Amino acid sequence: MAKMIRGLKEFVVPNSLDLDWGTITLLVIFFILATIFVVWTQRPNEESLLEKLKALDLPVVGVGPNVNVSEALETGTQTYPDSPYVIPTDRVPVVIIPNSIINTIKSLPEKKISFEKEVYARHLAHLIGPQKVFSEPILDSIKQDLTRNISKTLDTLWDEVDYAFKKNIETLPEDEEGWKTVPVYGKVLNIVSLLSGRVFVGAPLCRNEEWIQTTISYTINLGASVGMLWKRPWWQRRIFAPLYFRTYHDAHRKAEELLRPILEREIAHGPSEQEAKAGEQTDGQLIKWLLSHTPQKDGNIDVKQLAHDQLTVSLAAIHTTSITISHLLYDLATYPEHVAPLREELESVIAEHKAAGGNGKLSKVELTKLWKLDSFIKESQRINPPILVQMRRYLTSPLALPSGHILPPGTFCGVDAQTTNRTVPYYEASPITHQQAPFDKFDGFRFSKLRLVPGNENRYQFVTSSTESLNFGHGS
Repeated sequence: MAKMIRGLKEFVVPNSLDLDWGTITLLVIFFILATIFVVWTQRPNEESLLEKLKALDLPVVGVGPNVNVSEALETGTQTYPDSPYVIPTDRVPVVIIPNSIINTIKSLPEKKISFEKEVYARHLAHLIGPQKVFSEPILDSIKQDLTRNISKTLDTLWDEVDYAFKKNIETLPEDEEGWKTVPVYGKVLNIVSLLSGRVFVGAPLCRNEEWIQTTISYTINLGASVGMLWKRPWWQRRIFAPLYFRTYHDAHRKAEELLRPILEREIAHGPSEQEAKAGEQTDGQLIKWLLSHTPQKDGNIDVKQLAHDQLTVSLAAIHTTSITISHLLYDLATYPEHVAPLREELESVIAEHKAAGGNGKLSKVELTKLWKLDSFIKESQRINPPILVQMRRYLTSPLALPSGHILPPGTFCGVDAQTTNRTVPYYEASPITHQQAPFDKFDGFRFSKLRLVPGNENRYQFVTSSTESLNFGHGS
């Protein structure tokens, strides 16, 4: 026993330090207290924030940690249409701001009402790692480069669509009647991963099964891990974070391993002469754009951050796109009367393209002619919104509302997208002659018919955000 105690003392305190057991005990106690203090000072303020909001006389809609957000939004917006109210979600209390001041919120600067800090806090990013949620290079690459080159990526994507469907659909076995059973969401995940990867990292990596599974597992497991961690008391989260985020870190390591040789080759040799001509090469361009915006020191780059950036954009592309396409297919099966008109429209646009000398692979211009398809997608998302609360923000300074309430810093806020989807009276905004379906019913061509009204030709498109359509956010 004495030998064990001496060994413990040597482990805790090097032989070079001649300390007695009393001093060692005090050091251990100090270390424990310091650890508790650090953890305590970093505790979340969900409960204190809710009390602050109640003190402002903000009504709270919904009770308990398992509040039904959909029902709370419906009740809250009907009861308080022109004033803010609070929903105590299972993570943080969220102030729902009236939709009447959406444009005011949209115009506020990031330093006052932050999108990035909201994402950071909601995903418990301080427990994950040092990488920035949105690095400057990835933001610049998307805003400046990807947006400007969208049309150039389509030719590349047509080839990848062909490959993705052959790999994921045509290889499925048929039953005795010639039908194939397709696990929709799983197959859509694989297809979207291939398509986004073709633009983000290029071939052959985008077709590498390890890369595909890495991006998919990252997309699925990050949200699940964050959700499980939020269910833990605040003081347990730092303890369980390494366990819950294990798959997250595994994905990061694998992404670094797969990306490193590509990044090193790109840095060493740069784009080929052909690729350098006017940005014609779009295969895996995001890597090149990222590197062009990333500062280098003596030829060295932060591969961890670049891998994180790639996984972040992959998550953004795969998650919402896969959900949208899956709902789209289910709605198409549920309302088959839309199939024939959609096919007729597509065949007409393809025929027109070929007659003009095209190869049938539609460009951005031709895609804008698919009004019915665009409308069907928008209606599907209206009925099945990806997020019920949009324009989510974190206040870094006080926010005065027209109701007279002043929301304190640290408040999480957003707007009710669900009620907008269900109640905006499109038929009153524009005089139309057709019979408008009720908003609790699915009308796949609702928006294409609205666009027939003179002056509405460029309104009500799937990618258009407005105070009438918040599913893409509005200013996010």
